[in-house]
Amino acid sequence: TAQYSRTQNKITRATMENYDPNMTVEELLYAIVEDETQKMHRVVNESNARLDREWEVGKAELLELKKIAVEKKRAKQAAAAALSAPLNDKENNKQQEKPSTEESKETKKKPAAKKGTAKSCPLKLVALSGPHKDEEFFIRPTLRVPCVIGRSKAKKYVDKGVSLNQDDQVSTMHGEFIFKSGQAMFVDVGSTNGSSVMKDGEELWLEKGHETIVPQDGSLMLRVGDTILKVEYCA
Repeated sequence: TAQYSRTQNKITRATMENYDPNMTVEELLYAIVEDETQKMHRVVNESNARLDREWEVGKAELLELKKIAVEKKRAKQAAAAALSAPLNDKENNKQQEKPSTEESKETKKKPAAKKGTAKSCPLKLVALSGPHKDEEFFIRPTLRVPCVIGRSKAKKYVDKGVSLNQDDQVSTMHGEFIFKSGQAMFVDVGSTNGSSVMKDGEELWLEKGHETIVPQDGSLMLRVGDTILKVEYCA
């Protein structure tokens, strides 16, 4: 059509303006092909450079994800080892340690405390894993005043409770230790990530409000967030 012809003429004139008018048809075609080839090379090089950049970014992200996965796996292995170690230590101590004659006599002379007569009980908590590893906490829950545990830095946590402020998996108010019927107990008050204890080699998750007794002849292995605590009565 006339419109198509006019368009083709404009394109032809625009193309010819970039080349020597004295060129033969063969030289003109060769020059056009050479220019188009260079343009294609530039496009391909730019695409390759963009793909290389995207590859490096993706590679860095994959390496970071792999690093995080390895760290989490190591943390879980360390937590499992920390849970099993106290049980093994307890068995070894029973076999290796024997009370002296004097200690046995004193133990026999010391009368057993009557259930329900005490008004408080001192507890010692040792962090076996997590961001507070090796830290020790000493608390004394009473009949009327429990000792709270959580991520809070409030005075009642720092001075008379347990503040795990470095563990972001622990709720602000995670649980509390109470003194009831002559025994210390742990209660999860409805934490976000829950609490669990180790019993007979298994991890048991606690329901909200459930009262878990701290054994008087041993220790309670308690997990709150990423922290594993060994809870026992003070001597």
